[in-house]
Amino acid sequence: MSYLFLFILSVAYAVSDEIKAEQARLRAEIRGLVEKDAWQGVEKLYQELLLLESKGIKLDAVDHLQGAVSARESGNIAATIQRLEIALELAPNMKEKSWLVSLREKTGKVKLTGALGSSDSLQMENPPFEPDLVMAIRVANNSLQETGKFSGYLPTGLYRFGENSFEVSNAIALNIQLSRASTLPPLMLAVRSGINVTRMGLGGKKNNPIPLPFTGAGPILGLKVEQAKKHWLMAAELAINAPLHPNAYLPGMEVVGLFGRRTGKGSFFAGPSYNVSYLMRYGFLNNNSPLCKKGCADFQSIQENSLIQGFITSFGGVLGYRWEKNDKFALEFQSGLRKDEYRWYSWGGASTSFRLGR
Repeated sequence: MSYLFLFILSVAYAVSDEIKAEQARLRAEIRGLVEKDAWQGVEKLYQELLLLESKGIKLDAVDHLQGAVSARESGNIAATIQRLEIALELAPNMKEKSWLVSLREKTGKVKLTGALGSSDSLQMENPPFEPDLVMAIRVANNSLQETGKFSGYLPTGLYRFGENSFEVSNAIALNIQLSRASTLPPLMLAVRSGINVTRMGLGGKKNNPIPLPFTGAGPILGLKVEQAKKHWLMAAELAINAPLHPNAYLPGMEVVGLFGRRTGKGSFFAGPSYNVSYLMRYGFLNNNSPLCKKGCADFQSIQENSLIQGFITSFGGVLGYRWEKNDKFALEFQSGLRKDEYRWYSWGGASTSFRLGR
């Protein structure tokens, strides 16, 4: 039994020595990164040191102080305060105590929720000059835009987020449910322009003189009225498009109703569409046309010079995504499917949108 105990003890010491060697290696790398002001790298290695501490190897005040500086450089005030507190518990006489006192005086704890789907941004009246505090506001704003929430510390002062206003104080912790009102005007007029590709499918009954399928590409120009309400978006658009093909063209006008959900800067939308187009198609006859069976005299000449034209009305739907660069400009990607009495039309395209105002 005593031999087994000695064996287990020797293994434990070996593992402990290995962890200590890893700790020394990480500390040496951190010192090199500190000299280069490479604080992202310091943060990564500090997290590795914390994993070693969970295995029984304690960190010292310098380790946590370096972690506090890396947190400050990334705008994470909560982690900065926490790591400073640990460092000062291990070394109460450190000069960085004044840094901790200053942070506690200049910042307050905040929890913000409910901003998902809003295009609003966090704005502070009389923002601070200190780079770490400016970074903290930016980090909070990014978190609100991407996840709809933020929990941490912000510089003390007055803030606005859309229609919401609140004051951060070092005396009390705030817990605020934000409304998701948009900074965009509620009713807007917008112009959209871009490129569309349309595919006219085969239709009609067998042996009827119907146009063969074709794919055409051309410009699109639209004028629409948009209504933005919180995280929802509704719009009605009148668009003109002109798909072109070497042997055909299909200029038309389309009325579209759109209903979408806004998620940060993006919007997914869908809706019904009604299209009136004028088709002119050369070489439309297929080999089974009763007008000229294959093999008859001058079949190829008749086929190539055959012409069909007329107005077409079709109904369908639209599906798309829009990314808003700002309150004025946006990129849109749309696709759709519609049908007339005989055939299906599929299409897709990309465009830019410019808002003119209310």
